[in-house]
Amino acid sequence: MRQIAFLKRSIYYMCLSFLLLCGISQKVQAQTYCTPTYDYGCDDDYIQSFSTTGGTTNITNLNSGSSASSACLSNQTSMVHTDFAGGIVNFTIENNPGYDEGYKIFVDWNADGDFLDPGEIVYDPTSTLAGGASISGTFTIPLGTLPGDKRMRLRCVYDETFFDACDLQGFGEAEDYTLMVASSTPCVNPPSPGTIAAVVPDSICPNVAFTLGTTGNSYGIGLSYQWEQSATGAAGSWTNVPGAASINYTLTGGITTAAYYRLKSVCSGGTPVYSNTKQVTIKSFINCYCTPSYVYGCDFDSYIDAFSTSGATVDIANIGTGCTPAPSYADYTSMTLTTAQSFPFNFTVAVENYDAGVKIWADWNHDGIFDPVTELCAESVNTIPAGGTFTGTIMTPATALLGNTRLRIRVEEGSTFFDPCSTLYYGEAEDYSVNVITPPSCATVTFPTTVLANANPRNLCVSGNVDLSISSLMPQAAGITYQWQSSPTGAAPWTNVGTASATSGNMITGLSATTYYRLQILCSGTPVVTTSIDTVTVNNPGTLTGTGGARCGPGPVSLSATPATAGGTIRWYENAAGGVALGMGQNFSTPSITSTTTFYASSGTPPLPATTSVGLGALTAASYDYVTIFAGGYGGYKHQFLITEAEMTAAGIPPGSIINSIAVQNMAGTNTYDGFEVKVGTTTATVTTNTFINSGLATVYPSANYTTVVGVNTINFNSPYAYPGGSFVIQTCWSNGGFGTDPSLLAYDNTSYNATTVAPKDNSTPSDICAQGFSNYFDSPMSRRPKFIFNYAGSCESGRIPVVATVHDNPAPYLGADLDTCIHQGNAVILNPGAIPHNPTYQWDDASSNNTRGVTMPGTYYVAARDTFGCEGKDTINIEMRWNPEVDLSASGLTICLGGTKVLDAGSGGENGGSYYWNTGATNRRITIHNPGTYITYVTSDEGCMTSDTISIIAQGAMPEIDGIATQPITASSFNFSTINPQNVTSFVWDFGDGSAPVTIAPLTSALGQISHVFPAGGNYEVKLRIYSICGDVLDSTMISIVGLGAKDVDKDATLVQVYPNPNNGSILYVEAVGDVKIKDMVVYNALGQEVLTIRKFDSAHKHKVTLPDYLASGVYSLRINTSKGLTTRKLEIVK
Repeated sequence: MRQIAFLKRSIYYMCLSFLLLCGISQKVQAQTYCTPTYDYGCDDDYIQSFSTTGGTTNITNLNSGSSASSACLSNQTSMVHTDFAGGIVNFTIENNPGYDEGYKIFVDWNADGDFLDPGEIVYDPTSTLAGGASISGTFTIPLGTLPGDKRMRLRCVYDETFFDACDLQGFGEAEDYTLMVASSTPCVNPPSPGTIAAVVPDSICPNVAFTLGTTGNSYGIGLSYQWEQSATGAAGSWTNVPGAASINYTLTGGITTAAYYRLKSVCSGGTPVYSNTKQVTIKSFINCYCTPSYVYGCDFDSYIDAFSTSGATVDIANIGTGCTPAPSYADYTSMTLTTAQSFPFNFTVAVENYDAGVKIWADWNHDGIFDPVTELCAESVNTIPAGGTFTGTIMTPATALLGNTRLRIRVEEGSTFFDPCSTLYYGEAEDYSVNVITPPSCATVTFPTTVLANANPRNLCVSGNVDLSISSLMPQAAGITYQWQSSPTGAAPWTNVGTASATSGNMITGLSATTYYRLQILCSGTPVVTTSIDTVTVNNPGTLTGTGGARCGPGPVSLSATPATAGGTIRWYENAAGGVALGMGQNFSTPSITSTTTFYASSGTPPLPATTSVGLGALTAASYDYVTIFAGGYGGYKHQFLITEAEMTAAGIPPGSIINSIAVQNMAGTNTYDGFEVKVGTTTATVTTNTFINSGLATVYPSANYTTVVGVNTINFNSPYAYPGGSFVIQTCWSNGGFGTDPSLLAYDNTSYNATTVAPKDNSTPSDICAQGFSNYFDSPMSRRPKFIFNYAGSCESGRIPVVATVHDNPAPYLGADLDTCIHQGNAVILNPGAIPHNPTYQWDDASSNNTRGVTMPGTYYVAARDTFGCEGKDTINIEMRWNPEVDLSASGLTICLGGTKVLDAGSGGENGGSYYWNTGATNRRITIHNPGTYITYVTSDEGCMTSDTISIIAQGAMPEIDGIATQPITASSFNFSTINPQNVTSFVWDFGDGSAPVTIAPLTSALGQISHVFPAGGNYEVKLRIYSICGDVLDSTMISIVGLGAKDVDKDATLVQVYPNPNNGSILYVEAVGDVKIKDMVVYNALGQEVLTIRKFDSAHKHKVTLPDYLASGVYSLRINTSKGLTTRKLEIVK
């Protein structure tokens, strides 16, 4: 039915479309002004309020509501805004609370009976005004507008901004007003004072706005107006009404005492004239209450079916009232509730047909208004389901005025946000009378004979808080006080708990021993009623002592705990908060752990089976109420129900309890539900939302078909659930795969919070519906929940103590990764196991115990480290060693003579498959250097090991130098030897090659190293000269040939071998032999004794033409000519 009501607007539009398509139109009768029409009226689409300011008279039409009774055209032409041409009209529009509307204002400036002329639309916005919103604006009366009354029309149209003043629309309303353009001529004395208008009320409710106005006034330039007021109306008692300087003036705050009013008019400072006077009196507050209304009411929607009270001086019970027809307001003020100041009374409101929010107000201060906040006595946090009740207690304020006043109950379908007066859509309201009295003496009232004391909870573990209360209210009377008493045995003597108080409840905090409680109800200090006794049992398993354990490396650790009281059951937990026990008993082996971990032990009593309920099951679900797990209407459902930890504890299910089953009470209907599944878990949330909790839930009833029975339906868990504390979540889901199912109606209760989330779904599989993550059902979440019956095993536990399981890390010596290294033969690799805590000792494979070890040979090595905890760790390393090449570039010294050379040798390590590389680019073992500098070599062996060496060569001096050896024959066997241009020479050492001892000549003796020598006989002699400097030496030589020819020596007869031309130009030389002398070959030496030309073959044996090479420079050369008679020497001078 709710869905049908929501569809009404769209149905209207379909009807409108049909009429237009069929050519049906609205015929407008001829009249002065058109009547705008609407196909579907203005029940919901209307102008809430319209007002103007700035004129000499203004319009105030507030909370006018719908004009459906007058075809949605409200004729308000008696309301006049007056101003001169050129004046600015300020206006405010308030929209209806429900729908967006487009608004326009039209003024017939030329009074021709229409709103069609240019400039006659004075307010024309392009957007709609939201429901409940207000907007203000201005327009200007055109200059030149003729004086007189002008028709002004305000029109609204649902969700539309394109319309005119007269056309047919679907939804909306119009209101017509008068805009008087006053004459712009000067006023005339005396002006007309006017008469107070009939719309000014004779009486008014306190603080309610009303408008002062007159008719028949004069207008003109220079006129001023001022409203005056007087408490008596007598001369001399009149005072100005602040701000009331126009013909029409609204007192927005109303008045609280009766007053007389008149209007004073003054023309250009002339003599004031006064209207007649009128007294406005104050109505009795009892006649001033607003009348609530509903657009659709309660015919097919939510309504109040019963209201009753208890505990008041005089209670009322109005049961089975059903729905009151439109406007769905019931006046039950003939029924009077009597209550005393400062005393409470209980109430019950029954809701039917649809879920609805409930609120109750009372006018305690007699002002005729239900203050929405300060006089709100009770309100439901959530909507109350159909068939459900809203119950509670109302405290009569000590400041409530005595006598009769009004109490209002109101419900709105599907909402808890409403006030006592506004127009709503669906629901009902009821008014009752309340008589507030002074409390009578307690000696004059009758007390109940049996009153029960209630302790909640009745069982405590170790200690806790207990809420003490009684089962019924005492009479409303003065002098009543309440004294709680306690006893450790339930028998005398009884000890007062605190002092007597004016309230019956009491909170006991920190109770740690079993105690019996009762309450004495006192009248003027004398006990008149003693309640029953209620017992709070405190279980205390005592304390315990824990002993930790330790181990080396990951694994289980043995712990123990000893209870102080024999027989206590030790439970071991992973968390301080408890949860599922890891084990039981004094000795406990932990799960395998990798690091030091704290476990927790408690001492407790053995679990005892018990049954308890959460909820009373006071209500029975209707077939369409989806609070039941097995609801009808859809093919399947997913539910999540939440029970707070406080509710679980109050039911006697503390954290640590083992839940074996849950059950629900089926009041009617049996059916089979396919794929029925139950999961449970906990959450920190305290309310449900439309997002399901889909993680952390344990399956306790796997998917299976479930058939309900009338009565208790028990769902046994396939695995008991250890309740760890927190809000308890129960999730159920099933699906029969179709589009509807017969329901099983469960007993349930209303809750003070959202406790149930439901997601119905048609044509679904059980797995599909169980996997849903959220609900978009309009009535979810809801503040009601089935009654759940728990079968559980509860146990009282002591506080959990920490017991530490210590894991000592095994020492972790690390010798490094296996090593394949190049090393200089004889060097050692140092093995270091690293820094290890807790003072370890070491043992190596060779039985040594130092913290490091050096090894010089390849092999496998290991070490074991043991710390002070006895924990041991080992490591092994494999080492391969290859020898680096041996390189010593400094073996040949670090110096070089300038101008000389030096050989650097990189050694033999790079031979036989190895390699050499020098920074000079050379790749040989040895290099010859000529200059100082830094030389680097890289020698790689055939095993891939490399050694580098660097040497820096410095200059220590210069090499000795000569340009040559000068030889001068003295005789056939003696010669004079010297050097040409010697440099850097520290000594000359001559070796003549004839077996004689070398001769050293110092430069001081002869700067040229000059010496003469006589050879012993003919022959060829290689004369060697080694010259020395401070850092080096150089060897040079020359050849001396002494040829003997027997009896006829060629050297003795120069004519036997002739050389010509001599001197020579360096071109052609002729060598000629005479007689029997034959020429074999010839060698030419320069002045330094160096061989510069050799001729091995001659043209003939006697004469030969020699072409001299170009490279022979000018100078003296020696020719050694080999003949058949021996060697002979000739001098040759070349002149170029």
